[in-house]
Amino acid sequence: MKTAIHLGITDLIVRGDSMLVIKQMNGEYKVKSDTLREHYTNAKGFEKMFEKITYEHVYRNKNKRADELANIGVSKK
Repeated sequence: MKTAIHLGITDLIVRGDSMLVIKQMNGEYKVKSDTLREHYTNAKGFEKMFEKITYEHVYRNKNKRADELANIGVSKK
C-alpha cells in the first residue's frame, strides 16, 4: 500500500491468499489477534489515501509467484 501511494495509484486491488485477512479487511470478520490488529489498523489508515480499494481472495495454488516474492521480502528483514 505504501508503494502504491508513493506511485500515485488511486485505485488498488489487493489480492491475498489468506481468506481470514481478506474477510477482516472487508469488514466481514472482526480482528481478534493483537498481532494482526496492529497491521489491520495501519492498513485501514492507508485505505483513506485511495479513491477505491478492493480486497480479493486468491487461492494459494493460483498465487505461487506472489507467495515466492513475499517470502523473499520477509527473508530480507
